[in-house]
Amino acid sequence: MPLSELHYGRRAFLRRLTQVTAAIALTLLTRCGLGGDDSSTRTFTSSTDSGHSHQLTVSAVLQSAPPASGTTLTTSEADGHTHTVDLTHDQLLQIASHQSFTVTTSNDVGHEHTFTFN
Repeated sequence: MPLSELHYGRRAFLRRLTQVTAAIALTLLTRCGLGGDDSSTRTFTSSTDSGHSHQLTVSAVLQSAPPASGTTLTTSEADGHTHTVDLTHDQLLQIASHQSFTVTTSNDVGHEHTFTFN
């Protein structure tokens, strides 16, 4: 094999190796949230009141880019009703960073629930 072909083969190999290495690194960074941010969709279960509980899902998007005005989320349905939960911008950031705090739901059908986020 002529030296020029060997040189070209080595160059092509190194270029491809660089591309594959970059793709692997990008995939790992993306899966780890670009720096270890642990924001992923999370689901929480409320206190049990009036014989039942509800679930509340907070999306990864709300945690990583919370609206300045916060948001109102609706719980899962149980015993034929739902509740709403108001979360501020700062509370959404606290959920993303696994800080502990408690919020009370709306009062529907004569009762409330509490959600402890952590």
